[in-house]
Amino acid sequence: KDIRVRHRHIAAMASSSEVINHINEGILRHLEIDRLFHTSSFFKQNTKKITTILKQHSFEHIDKYFFFLSHILIELMLDRLLIKQHPKLTEQFYLSLDKIEEKYLEMHLKSINFVEHAKGFNLFFNQFRRVQYLKGYIDNEKLIFALNRIWGRIGQQSFSRQDKKELNGVISEIESEIESILTNEVPILFKELIKQ
Repeated sequence: KDIRVRHRHIAAMASSSEVINHINEGILRHLEIDRLFHTSSFFKQNTKKITTILKQHSFEHIDKYFFFLSHILIELMLDRLLIKQHPKLTEQFYLSLDKIEEKYLEMHLKSINFVEHAKGFNLFFNQFRRVQYLKGYIDNEKLIFALNRIWGRIGQQSFSRQDKKELNGVISEIESEIESILTNEVPILFKELIKQ
């Protein structure tokens, strides 16, 4: 949350670099779109549906935080289906990331007094660009791997073999519904976000 507070106040800060201003504007826009998405009726209704589906499965290490898991799962599934329907999106995304020069990221982190995190962030960012995780989201095993990593970050035990098997079932169960949502509801959501 601390980083969000810093970025909300960053708009008032004067920066000598147009690139840094562009980075700041992008971060602020991302935070605003996140806020709008997470407060949308689309997000609320569909995380509720996924939570219900998750609770119908027999997990070993997943016995709480169903809403959190639903929240992450809907975002990963939306990414997955967008990638399946528009395969060139990931190429464009990673080509855009490859154009970013580390010196500007370091300047940005310095501008928000977060310079002590620059080295760690650059390591993470370069690995993210190199590995290109998003391309793996079309594969259930890799999607579940990503979900498991996020799950572990909140201090939860890694998914068991049984949990992964159940999550495979959940993914199959919700994928056709998410495809329908992408076709019917997402255009409405985008219009809603654009109006904001």
